[in-house]
Amino acid sequence: WTDALLAQRPRWPALDEAAATPLLLQALDACASAVPLRQHAIEALLRALADGASAARREVTGAALRRLAGSIGPADASIASLLAAWQLRLGDRDGVALSALPPWPAMRLHWQRCGYDWAAIAGRLAQAGLIDPPPPAGLAALTPVAGLAPDAADDQSSEPLLELFALGGRPLHEVHLVDNGYEHAHDRLFATLASMLRPPLAASAVQQQGQMRFDVVNPDAATLDLADDPARAALRGVPVLSTEGSELEVRFQLDDTEQQFRVHPQGTWMDDGGVLDALNALLAARGHPERVYSLHHWASWGYEGALYLCAPADRFAAVAEALRLPLRTPARHAPPAPRLLLMGATGAPEAARHLYDWTLHYRP
Repeated sequence: WTDALLAQRPRWPALDEAAATPLLLQALDACASAVPLRQHAIEALLRALADGASAARREVTGAALRRLAGSIGPADASIASLLAAWQLRLGDRDGVALSALPPWPAMRLHWQRCGYDWAAIAGRLAQAGLIDPPPPAGLAALTPVAGLAPDAADDQSSEPLLELFALGGRPLHEVHLVDNGYEHAHDRLFATLASMLRPPLAASAVQQQGQMRFDVVNPDAATLDLADDPARAALRGVPVLSTEGSELEVRFQLDDTEQQFRVHPQGTWMDDGGVLDALNALLAARGHPERVYSLHHWASWGYEGALYLCAPADRFAAVAEALRLPLRTPARHAPPAPRLLLMGATGAPEAARHLYDWTLHYRP
């Protein structure tokens, strides 16, 4: 599917758009429709095209990508994201659909298209109460917005927006959501977020109670349908465990009253959505002006992490939209039964047992 294109490789520098674009589209269309691992095929072809590419060839390739991206349907989100990333690499910033980019690259490119600088961004955040006005010298030390690479490299060690929040006196809180030892610190997350609020929530004696469940769903993994697995013998006698139904309780003192809420960690993943739901419900019940929000981690390798900020509830939505902040909706791990914030009560009905969509499926 690349023969027609690759045969022309010695002449690529001389090809004009009229001659090269049909070849590119033919090869890319074949990759997108006929190859089982089409995403990898497109990636390989684009790497070959970009290797030592002249400015003219990069422009031709970008034009072909733009046309192909326009034909990708909503069911091919991964392909659309791949094409958008390559459009950026080839310098085609104007033709990229922001919706096809990951949250942080989309935000940076949005800023550049709007002509924002750090003073404008800081002004919007300060006006909405997310930060205090940062010192001008601190803003001047940040990498200029126009110079930010939308497709930042994986080895990037920091993100300027995090530096801006720190300069504004309200640094974001970063959490690693996965613990392979199943020691999920929901109480620590709750206490930290409560202290970040303005005014802080005076919760004390915050502690987590309960233990993860580890139920044996099959005592011998070798009996599973793994006949084609050469490692099957090594699985003999190894039990298959499930953490289905794990429920922990976070307790704390507030206004001389003990309060609590429940969280439902998903295996090695903590239930940060349960913490945010409970905390924000408590803030709403008390008439507190702020709420807690979550952002995606800025690094492409940071999918196991998340960022948190506090902001006035009545002003956050507008500034988040204007700046296209990379908002994250934490996963909800709770069973379908109502999960209530217990305002001093001693207990609540047991939640119905529920098979989550992530439950291990196997054939005995």
